[in-house]
Amino acid sequence: MSPAPLLALTAVSRRYGPLTAVDRVDLAIRDGERHAVIGPNGAGKSTLLALIAGTTRPSAGRILLDGRDLGAAGPARRARAGIARTFQQPAVADSLTALDNVALAAWPRAAERGLWRPGRYRALRTRCLDWLDRVGAADLADQQAGELSHGQRRLVELAAALAGRPRLLLLDEPAAGLTDTESARLVAVLAELPAEVSLLLVEHDLAFVGALAGLVTVLHEGRVLAHGTPAAVGADPAVRAVYLGAREL
Repeated sequence: MSPAPLLALTAVSRRYGPLTAVDRVDLAIRDGERHAVIGPNGAGKSTLLALIAGTTRPSAGRILLDGRDLGAAGPARRARAGIARTFQQPAVADSLTALDNVALAAWPRAAERGLWRPGRYRALRTRCLDWLDRVGAADLADQQAGELSHGQRRLVELAAALAGRPRLLLLDEPAAGLTDTESARLVAVLAELPAEVSLLLVEHDLAFVGALAGLVTVLHEGRVLAHGTPAAVGADPAVRAVYLGAREL
């Protein structure tokens, strides 16, 4: 018997009045999996991430993490349980340095958080510098986040997410706004993520998806249209008709 998935969605829906943004979606993410969700604009992709992260509540269905129903758990509780998220526009504090952004994200799960002491925060910053180094942004540590380029802010946000020691990392269009060089660098960083971090990404850049994901789920009008390997999904006539067109996955 195969082990239970890390994340399991069963018949999850989200309705806004007469509009159904996500419609009875089933999805399973296993430990260490690299999974992408693709689909046309308005397919419900970002809403799906918001449902998993807890910033949006489902109208119906269940979301389980390690077999435990997340129910009414909000974003903070889900973050403590091991779910981290990045956004289409990097969510960093402009007034803080890159390093302090990472330290701020790591603080809630850090051993030093109990009693404030400068020495404890310095120890935390040392570990957070290592996370910046892992994403190739250690040279940005002392720069104000507000002075960084979009691509640099993306790396700082990723380091902050990883510093929270997630088991599941949700990425919402991570390649959006990046140059080809920055996109290739981000692919390399994500490819080196430790096996204990599962990855679920929403993305329109199909080359980016193909470089990272072992499995792809296609959403169309809030429903799952197809699911499988990138090659199988790219060859699916229904997917090609509604989304891929002449593009290749």
